[in-house]
Amino acid sequence: MCIKSEIKEKLLRKDDKINTAVLRRDWFRESELHQKIIDITSFLPNKVPLKERIFCILNDITERPKCQICDDFAVFLPKHNAGYSKTCSKQSCRSFISSDKRLQTNITKYGRKVSPKTIQKASERVSSLNQKGRATLKEKYGVSNPGQMHNHNSKVKKTLMERYGVDNIHSMPSS
Repeated sequence: MCIKSEIKEKLLRKDDKINTAVLRRDWFRESELHQKIIDITSFLPNKVPLKERIFCILNDITERPKCQICDDFAVFLPKHNAGYSKTCSKQSCRSFISSDKRLQTNITKYGRKVSPKTIQKASERVSSLNQKGRATLKEKYGVSNPGQMHNHNSKVKKTLMERYGVDNIHSMPSS
C-alpha cells in the first residue's frame, strides 16, 4: 500500500483534516506507519510536528521551503491545511510580501500604487493640518503666515549665512 493512501485511510478524517487524536496515541507512535512518515521526511528537523511531516508527504514536498525574501526556512501554518507561508517568521520579510501584494492589487485595480480613497484622505488631512497650523500661528503670534512674523526674515538670512555663506536663497551657486 502506498504511503499517501495509507495516511489518507488511517489518519485523515472525512473532511480531509488530520485526526490529531490518532497521532497522540501510543500505539500509533510505535507503529510502522509512524516510522515511515519520519523516514520519508528525514529532510525536516527532528522537532518538526507530525502534522507538518504528513503535509509534506501528501503534497509531494521533498525539501523544506525557503523564504522568498531572505532564503531562511519558511513557516509552516498548521491551521486549515494552509501549508507553508511564502516567508520566514521575520517581521521584515512578512511586511515586504504584504506591502508588495498591496501595491500589486492597487496597480491592478486603480492603475497606480495608491488608491483614490487614500489620496482623498491624505489631501483632507493636509488641508486640516494647514488650517490647524494657521490657527495656531494666529493664536500665538497674531499672523497667518510665518513670513509675517517680525524677526522671521532676519532668522532666515542668518541661517543661510551660517550654512551656505549667502544671505539670499537665490544667491546660492547651482549644483
